[in-house]
Amino acid sequence: MEIKIGIVEDDPRTLSRFVSTIRSRANWSIAFACGKWHEARHAISQDSINVLLLDLGLPDGDGIDLIPWTLAHYPSCQVLIISVFGDEDNVIRCVEAGASGYLLKGQGDEELAEHLEDLMDGGSPMSPQIARRVLTQLRDYTTPNRFGNTTFEQKSSDSGSLLTSKEMLVLKDLTIGYTYGEVAELRQMSLNTVRHHVKSIYSKLYVNSRTQAINTATRMGILDLK
Repeated sequence: MEIKIGIVEDDPRTLSRFVSTIRSRANWSIAFACGKWHEARHAISQDSINVLLLDLGLPDGDGIDLIPWTLAHYPSCQVLIISVFGDEDNVIRCVEAGASGYLLKGQGDEELAEHLEDLMDGGSPMSPQIARRVLTQLRDYTTPNRFGNTTFEQKSSDSGSLLTSKEMLVLKDLTIGYTYGEVAELRQMSLNTVRHHVKSIYSKLYVNSRTQAINTATRMGILDLK
């Protein structure tokens, strides 16, 4: 199956590098590549895409506004933010708008390709700093207990047995922000084994992204964020 990817990036060198990375992969193709907000808006309305790589700091508009525009045209499209902006406001606004992943600029070509594969496999790639901000937001959904600590409101008494020990290890690694490849290396598993565990986690928690898995597991009391 061909994966059609649109790219919105205002830095010409970065844009060229993204294009080269995508063209180097079988079954990946460039639907469009542009560097301005109004160009992207037009291209999105004209070209069917599976994935949108989106920079936020565009010279003629706010990249975040392109997320709902994209999803309105292609509801199943996966939007991956790649930006220098990692502040909490931008992160939360992007997540609320429907972004599936959020990366800070600086990764190499192979790492970008791996993040894209993660995205297409149903994951939500996030830089570690971004994952921490998301987890900080999740902690806002807590209530104090009699020991002065925090407990999540929707805790299931038998939720601890829902995931296997290996699935728990994988989930905790993903929470930190590790890529599938990094989890495989850390846990001495094959990449396919990691993907199998992730799909099992998603199935058991009835979610379809990393962020949803973290959120749901935390609320159920499966995942300890301490």
